[in-house]
Amino acid sequence: MISLFKVFFIIVIISIIGYGLWEARTLVEGPLLSITTPVQGAVTTNGFIVVSGNIARITALSINNLPVLPNKNGSFSKTFVFPRGNAILNVTVTDRFGRKDTETRTIFSH
Repeated sequence: MISLFKVFFIIVIISIIGYGLWEARTLVEGPLLSITTPVQGAVTTNGFIVVSGNIARITALSINNLPVLPNKNGSFSKTFVFPRGNAILNVTVTDRFGRKDTETRTIFSH
């Protein structure tokens, strides 16, 4: 017959392994990038575009290759000025393992 101590020990070991796997999921998931504004094909009449969104599990954030510091809560916001015509906006995040995620938006300014 299995003693109460052995049952308790097995439950503790299974709990520790489960918790470790739960915490390790962030290592597998990679960086998270979600752009709130602008939407694809945004149009501006004055050339100013606010780029904002949320990030998680990153070590670097750049917009058109310019480094941007996110807030402590994982949000970011930066205003850019684009010349008349079409412009491409690239937002890139990198995690501590070098994995990258990039989102691109086309902006129209007139």
